Amino acid sequence: MNSAGYASQAVLEEFEVRPELTDHPQTCWRAGCDGRWVDPHWLYEVLIKGSVTIQDDWLHETFLDYIEKQLRSEFYNHETHEFYYAPVAKRGNMYYAVRKAALCDEISEAMSGIVFDEPVPGFRNLMKTRLLFVTLTFDPRKFTAEEAWAALKSTRPEDMDNIYNVINGFAANISKIFGTNGKLVSKEAQANGYPAPHLLIVLDQPVLVRRRKVRGDIVKWYIEDPEFLRRLGKDEESRRAVREDYRAAIDSNPVWKHGFFDIEGVVSDQKFGGRKNVCAYLFKYMAKCITKDHCHSTSSLRTIKDCKDHKLLIALYTHLCNKCFRNRDITYGKGFKTRIGLLQKQQKEKDKEPSSWPYLGVVDESVVIDRLWSRRPVLDSDPQDEMPDLPMIDCS
Repeated sequence: MNSAGYASQAVLEEFEVRPELTDHPQTCWRAGCDGRWVDPHWLYEVLIKGSVTIQDDWLHETFLDYIEKQLRSEFYNHETHEFYYAPVAKRGNMYYAVRKAALCDEISEAMSGIVFDEPVPGFRNLMKTRLLFVTLTFDPRKFTAEEAWAALKSTRPEDMDNIYNVINGFAANISKIFGTNGKLVSKEAQANGYPAPHLLIVLDQPVLVRRRKVRGDIVKWYIEDPEFLRRLGKDEESRRAVREDYRAAIDSNPVWKHGFFDIEGVVSDQKFGGRKNVCAYLFKYMAKCITKDHCHSTSSLRTIKDCKDHKLLIALYTHLCNKCFRNRDITYGKGFKTRIGLLQKQQKEKDKEPSSWPYLGVVDESVVIDRLWSRRPVLDSDPQDEMPDLPMIDCS
């Protein structure tokens, strides 16, 4: 006989009384699609062609419904004939935020055991560092917001002719100047919907940086070497050219011809935007829960444009645009992991034991409740039982 299993009990405990199976509370959907997302291939094409924009009300409504929809991943154990229902991690909800926060902590912990900078004897305002922090922006005269987000992708669909793979192009130019390195990319939005991706670059050889007060108590460390500045298009002559004709200066920049970019060094104990370290800054929106399973920040919004909270607005655009263009919001490769000592242990596929809980699919939470209550008499509520350790399915 099938039973709902151990983990299903936890789902039921969220409800103090048995809900009427034919009278579930109705969600007030903003759009008429019951929290379902739109076809991603169609959406990508119409966004690039301009017939749909990331500012369209219906797209905002659909996305807000999507992130608030409660879903469960269904697993079935063929040995015990039990079902397991795990919460789905998707952009903006609590489970997604927890996962990203854990990744941020893992990277921060790995980096905390490495010294990336060193003082320059006799100079208090000079340091040498192997960490660079970069912010890229796009010129709105060259790109629509939709074209800019599509440009962040490393590939593009067939029959499309938009610019793409621009971050790897920038990284290649950086490698020509500073040598081999590893990078982490955080694809973040601005309040106007345009992307402003950040890169954390780990160099093999340190560069000289100087401490400068930007405004108030904000301090940044900027590259001091005049040859590096010239090759980056950040020397005094290049800055003068920006003031005279910024569009011409962008076109002639040797490393980034799509807009402006800012590059600075990272030193020990430096705070970024009030965050404890650079990793916390890179993950600040990805590790933020914006749905009503943690707070009610989005419940009263009809569209993202209605949001008055500046940080929440940026978080919503970050998740919306990465969802629309199917971007991974945080990416890093072997080069980055190697340089911070985070190489994961490789395990041969043949040595892995097959899971006894195969994944069946994603179901609406209301369907789960119906199924569980129908099986209520056979639930095993022994408090000594433990939940099986199962993976969370990422439907972002």
